[in-house]
Amino acid sequence: MNQTLQHDILAYHVTPRACLPSILAQGLVPQVGKRSATVREARPAVFFFAARESCEDALTNWLGEQFDDVADELAILQVALPWGIEIGHGAEYEVVVLEPVPAASIIAACNCDWSAIDLHGKVRGELAQIARKERDMPFLMTHPVQVIEPHGNAAVPDGWEGLCVSSSDIASYWYLGWEGEERSFSKLQANSFRDAVCELVHRKITSSQALRARFPAKGSMPPREVELLYALREAEARLLGDLEAIGPDDFAHLDWGARIKLINDHFEKCSQPARHALLHDEHHFVRSAAVIAARGTVI
Repeated sequence: MNQTLQHDILAYHVTPRACLPSILAQGLVPQVGKRSATVREARPAVFFFAARESCEDALTNWLGEQFDDVADELAILQVALPWGIEIGHGAEYEVVVLEPVPAASIIAACNCDWSAIDLHGKVRGELAQIARKERDMPFLMTHPVQVIEPHGNAAVPDGWEGLCVSSSDIASYWYLGWEGEERSFSKLQANSFRDAVCELVHRKITSSQALRARFPAKGSMPPREVELLYALREAEARLLGDLEAIGPDDFAHLDWGARIKLINDHFEKCSQPARHALLHDEHHFVRSAAVIAARGTVI
């Protein structure tokens, strides 16, 4: 009996580079592969590795042997698989997907040595034309897979905000947020999720504090917003770490989780007023983290 994926995951799919244009145009379509007799595929499916280590191990062993004729021309696709997608039974190290995976779920592509393959040039341009002319794709897709319809904001969940990619250029990131009660649309220069989050922080488009404020009730924040919140915390702490000294105003826009991250990573860079503020923070978790950090720091 088939199952559905219970949470979003990042998975890895190996394919000949020659297949990239069609994959980027049509997505990954379940099929019985040419090597079915060897790898014992019994039904149309798309096979993924659940972890990078499993992918590397297979390429240096049995999978590398199966692709021996095109070993120097392989690509590894990093794909965001959404919760709820239909999956079949497979080995412990793999995810067997039984329904099409859209091209917009492809986060990046690498060579077998994990060096990046440029998907933002000519191939992406061809994909954008195909998407516009043949597939009539929606205006925006949330990172990585949720669809926002082009007919106004009715299809966007109430209160939703987050990173999106444009279907006319899926290497083009936007941030859908709020200014008061009005929707805001911010075009980003980044072409990866990690860089997009850093840009959000650097340009002060949003913050961990602002995002958390939209979901004040405990447990009310949806999973994708939780993912963004943790990414914002990482980026905020990392950027503050670039400062020579950190003052109280520098972390005023951080939520309590980001302030704890700051304490754990950069307490030694905090000024006397900043340390005092953290030691007397309104959140008890922050105060506790600051007390522990202060014990090991000369003040």
